[in-house]
Amino acid sequence: MIYFIYRIIRLFLFPFFNYLFPLFLSGLKSRIEFERNFIQTNKVCDFTFEVSSEGELEQVKTPLIDLLKAGKTIELLYCSPSVDHKCRQLADMFENLVIRPLPLITFCPFGKKYHRQRPQGHTLVMCRYDFFPELIEFGRKHPSILMSASAQNFQKKNIFIKHYLKKAYKSFNFIITATESDLNLFNLIGIKVPMRQFDFRALSILERQADAQKTIKEKSSILIDKLIPYLKENNTVIFGSFWDYEIDLLNKELIKEFRPLLAPHKLNTKELDQLKEAALSRNFNIYLVEESTTESQLNELLRQDAKEPGIWICTIKGILCELYTYFDHVYVGGGFGESIHSVLEPFLGGAHVYFGPINYRSSEKISIEKMDSSRVHPLLEMRELYIRLKEYSYLPSQRVPGQEIKLALEYRKIISWLNW
Repeated sequence: MIYFIYRIIRLFLFPFFNYLFPLFLSGLKSRIEFERNFIQTNKVCDFTFEVSSEGELEQVKTPLIDLLKAGKTIELLYCSPSVDHKCRQLADMFENLVIRPLPLITFCPFGKKYHRQRPQGHTLVMCRYDFFPELIEFGRKHPSILMSASAQNFQKKNIFIKHYLKKAYKSFNFIITATESDLNLFNLIGIKVPMRQFDFRALSILERQADAQKTIKEKSSILIDKLIPYLKENNTVIFGSFWDYEIDLLNKELIKEFRPLLAPHKLNTKELDQLKEAALSRNFNIYLVEESTTESQLNELLRQDAKEPGIWICTIKGILCELYTYFDHVYVGGGFGESIHSVLEPFLGGAHVYFGPINYRSSEKISIEKMDSSRVHPLLEMRELYIRLKEYSYLPSQRVPGQEIKLALEYRKIISWLNW
């Protein structure tokens, strides 16, 4: 009954959001264009995978690709325009993959269009927390699996949201939690669905990092041949997913001793200009490395840095996960803003990991503390970073022994358990 009422409300709002409001709201118009920019197909799909953004795609990428290689036809739904490029890349690689944006605005709750917009797979595989009613309704009528599930913030929700989330969790046939603590939380709130714990993202990260040198060299050979060796000699610390407001982490002493390499969280012109302005306002020298940087240009930057140490900014896309494997110490951004970004990538790369105090939403933080807490260094204040780096700088990076083999064996058990 609740889903029928929801569909009536959506039907009433449909003309306003699709035809009237876009005349005044450019953001809404862009979203509608994004949702309509896909090729309609009549393929019968074995599975529908649904992800929110690039991070969620990485979490389900290993089983997704395994199923595609096994010849299964899969529909991939995605929420965010940020992951559109990655989804299209996968579609170019596999003829049996159908991709389309999730119709949040253009969703029509009745008629032929409703049936075309619904998930087309026999089994629904969701990742994390996109519990839109139309997806949950579909999942209640079909085999459904929730991957990388987390209940970390469940107790902070209001009573109505808690009730809805419980109903949503119970609609799945299987739940695979992100961490052991998430598994315990689901049990505490009374979710009796068959559950196991496994981190698919860890397996995907290790697979990427195994080809780190090849991946980086394809983007820029001078990074491997010139810049990385130079930075390693100078005790470089990587600042991954870095925001401009985090410039206060740096000072002249840190720059001189640790030659920071910054990988900005956002690479658009506006964000990069803000980062440069923040650095220049503190009289920091900036050495910018782009995909178009030539060997002679890099040599000149290296000569300048040897005389006047500064901060290095790398704007080359798609190599941060791989870069982590080359350095002993990594600061992960976001913890002095909304929340930390991926701490699992540098940790599995072997690095000591530093991050700010806003980390309660990160299931990855819980995982890495459990694996090796000696390489996990939370900060309360920005000024702490230099002190911690001085304290731990003599400690080299170190991978968790046998982690790859252990994860591969656990993955086989999970896939066997799902029996798909």
